[in-house]
Amino acid sequence: MEQGLSVNEAKNRLTRYGQNKLRKGKRFSALVIFARQFKSLVIWSLIGAAAVSAALGETVDGIAIIAIVILNAIIGFIQEYRAEKAAVALARLTAPHCRVVAIA
Repeated sequence: MEQGLSVNEAKNRLTRYGQNKLRKGKRFSALVIFARQFKSLVIWSLIGAAAVSAALGETVDGIAIIAIVILNAIIGFIQEYRAEKAAVALARLTAPHCRVVAIA
């Protein structure tokens, strides 16, 4: 019973750091997660390069670039989707209640 924080120290930490809660982030649908894979300027540059290649008659190069962009989007989607599911699972595992013993 002699270990732990004093009431004043607990109040100070509550004021300084706030409550010990996990913040719930906004959840996104699978379509939104997939669409976010195309937000990068590099991705749009590659899509433009594929279009230029196709316009110049280099269809094999254009198809290869688009295939790489799509593969990158699929891999990014899988990683982000799994990470979001893991975060939700971790949030479920946390104890929503605890018992605090104050020593006066």
